[in-house]
Amino acid sequence: MTKEEDRQYQWENLPRFDPSEAPQTKWLWEKFIPERSITFVVGDAGSYKSTFLLALCKAISKGESFLGRRTKRRRVLYLDNENPLDVLANRDKAMNLGLETNNSLVLLSIYNKVPVPKIGSHALREIVRKSVADGHKLLIVLDHWTTFLKPGEGGETTGQTTPILQELRSLCALGATIVVLAHTVKYDKTIFYGGADIRDKADAMHTFVLERHSDPEIINVDSILKRHGGRRHFSIQPIIEKNNGDSQVTGFRLVKGRKHERKMRIEKIRGLIKRNPTASQRELASVIAETIGIGRNKAERLLNKYTGKCWDVRSGMNRKKTYVVR
Repeated sequence: MTKEEDRQYQWENLPRFDPSEAPQTKWLWEKFIPERSITFVVGDAGSYKSTFLLALCKAISKGESFLGRRTKRRRVLYLDNENPLDVLANRDKAMNLGLETNNSLVLLSIYNKVPVPKIGSHALREIVRKSVADGHKLLIVLDHWTTFLKPGEGGETTGQTTPILQELRSLCALGATIVVLAHTVKYDKTIFYGGADIRDKADAMHTFVLERHSDPEIINVDSILKRHGGRRHFSIQPIIEKNNGDSQVTGFRLVKGRKHERKMRIEKIRGLIKRNPTASQRELASVIAETIGIGRNKAERLLNKYTGKCWDVRSGMNRKKTYVVR
């Protein structure tokens, strides 16, 4: 160790963290993609993850608002190891992505002549460095997670995922923002490949859950923003149009999903409990059934299900059960 290095590592010369120099969080899309971070979008196959991200990337590449929320304009590099070229061409046309003409949005496909850069490659690092040096910060989307792992690996262990996540973090240090699409496993739709390691190391995570019974389908999005702002939920619906007999997604709209409806139903029941403090379970269930438009048996099941969570039961004279809101 040289004398200069020796002085550098003396305690009194170690650099001190200065909170005043730390930048505030910037959002490429508000409350969804924090800049210079790693964001995972996970969900079952067919839950519109890729289609949604392409629509969002188009908005970010142009700095346009998306679903009523602002975006911050950035160059976008979409690395696709998943979708065939005809699928991408159809999405490009249906959603007017401008993949051929949009200078701020580049999609590299495994089916193209130019190979998709690998994570940890010199090529990908140089793309980030040169773009940032030109004054253009970069959003990189990986579609999808397991295709960027080593051959034969599924991302089930930290030994497989940690080196990739560390390299993605290095790209963030260079000025990139990373979004990764990941599938849930076939045998359990609540588990995704590399789940434990990803949950620990991702900066934000959004889980897409498809309501297949609805027409058109609704996607409920549960977001964990971790150090950037806690949890949130929203629901979206693909806008589907028919062209020559084929159904194509042309965009997305915000809607109220089952989770929102369930929350509103619970709030209505809480209000009915407050207005009927002396009502027995049977009496209260009848009021709920009539007000909300459900059967009395279902109303009783809801009262039992959320007892101890949203309201409590009290026993009065003659063992009469009444309810009180928590």
